[in-house]
Amino acid sequence: MHPGLDHGALERLGTAAPAAPVLSVYLRTDPRDPENTRAAPAWRSELTTGLNEIADELEREGDRETRLAFRSLHERVLDELGSLDGPALGRSLVRFVSLDGALDERYTARLPLRASLVRLDARPFVSPGVDLVDRGAPAGVVLVGHDRVRVLEWAHGWIDEAADLELEIDRSDWRRYKGSAGSARQRPTVAHTEHLAAREEAHRDRFLGEAAAAVAQRIEGAGWQRVLLVAVGGLAPRFQLALPAPARERIRLALDLNLLGLPAAEIATRVEPHLNALHRGDALALAEELRGSGPGAASGPPAVLAALANRQVAELLLDPLHRPDLTALPDLAHEVLGGAGADYAGERAVEAALASGAGVTIVGVEDTDALALADGMLARLRW
Repeated sequence: MHPGLDHGALERLGTAAPAAPVLSVYLRTDPRDPENTRAAPAWRSELTTGLNEIADELEREGDRETRLAFRSLHERVLDELGSLDGPALGRSLVRFVSLDGALDERYTARLPLRASLVRLDARPFVSPGVDLVDRGAPAGVVLVGHDRVRVLEWAHGWIDEAADLELEIDRSDWRRYKGSAGSARQRPTVAHTEHLAAREEAHRDRFLGEAAAAVAQRIEGAGWQRVLLVAVGGLAPRFQLALPAPARERIRLALDLNLLGLPAAEIATRVEPHLNALHRGDALALAEELRGSGPGAASGPPAVLAALANRQVAELLLDPLHRPDLTALPDLAHEVLGGAGADYAGERAVEAALASGAGVTIVGVEDTDALALADGMLARLRW
């Protein structure tokens, strides 16, 4: 089993030219899904159904050699994946295997796929994996308390404690007012107590200012484009203002929560929905930006596929499972499709984007009118 699905692996798989068809299996094995807590989890049914559908199609239309090769692989994959449990399943399971056995890779992910999918294609079917890796892009998580700050990196559903930066207030120079040993009327007055509180507040201000400088350095050094600021007691605005401008601009969301004392795994679970929402918001905002096919943008399969053929695309936004209208495509667009029909048009677009170094963002046509009106494909152009 390979350690993890990443952009490099997807680029290699998406541009591969295997000699035999490739079975691609994506299973949402997330144990947090109620459907996966039953004795017969949903992902096993989805695997069985997907493999059976391919077998039925091959029996109707496939050549003898392909049918025989798939029959053998069908049983092997069912036995192999059906026997996995616990950590081996992760929250998603991805399998690529060619009918001749030359390609044989398996990945486990800590993020859930949008849905399970099983495909047999001329090459690895990569678009669900591209979406999984894109949603799991590294993000900074800054936890702020009155006397403690932690900086963590969330990536692909996981927080690595080894990368944890922790700062704590230095109390060594604090000198609490003791008062005199006289009678009650000689003890510290309200003014003294207020003075002490003011000194402590000033000390915390210095700490937060110094922590903000260290956090900014960590944010910029890590290159995070998304940073989540989680602070207690209304500290988030105050801490965000203390950050230098470049780091402050990376703060995408500020939350009033206390997660400081939680273990890394629990923090990852708590911040994941917020990071998912940020990713979705970014995708929808990109769709609106590209709406209307203005200068520097392409809208609809004819324009987008032609731009991909010319390596003009900087960022591709699409629904790879949408079936677009392919009746009026220019010749350049057919170069990208390579004979594929509507069922595989989105996948071929993703492969072309990976081959040219373009970014890929995936969102459903049902989620945004801008993408639906563009028949499932939009692009920002390089030139």
